[in-house]
Amino acid sequence: MTEFKAELKIQGLVADALKNGGTPYTITVPKASPTDKEGEEKLAQPSKAPNYRFDWKYVCAFTKWTPSNQFMHAGKKYNSKSMTLARFGFVGTDKSCFWGMTGVHWITPLKVDQIISKNPAPVVKGPKTKVVKSAKAPKKALTTSLGERRIHLEDERTKTIGFTG
Repeated sequence: MTEFKAELKIQGLVADALKNGGTPYTITVPKASPTDKEGEEKLAQPSKAPNYRFDWKYVCAFTKWTPSNQFMHAGKKYNSKSMTLARFGFVGTDKSCFWGMTGVHWITPLKVDQIISKNPAPVVKGPKTKVVKSAKAPKKALTTSLGERRIHLEDERTKTIGFTG
């Protein structure tokens, strides 16, 4: 009986895929309107594809970037409502807003089969490093024309070198 149900389910999925004549479904992008606000989201929006829902976010971006020295040399005036200085050394203009897709939801979950290997890959371990901690750090001194140079060694990771005097 379970094989029969699985067969019916596969037939149903194939029938859904062929409802559109075998051609791919187009994704319906929300149309931008003057009332849309930057950062607004539309979640789980239906489309022509029957087994999917889509998340959308209304975003804006500046599409033309002029080097600031050229902008100033041309004698143009900066308008903070229609321009940006977000990129160092450039003036951004021609702001364009659109709905961008941020997520896809499957209505009918995709069945995924996992193959469990009988011979798993070996785990590679790195070499062990020995950390030496000394109770008293050795100090070495060298006298030069610049003064006494001290080398202070705590362990193999911490070393300080400097001049005194």
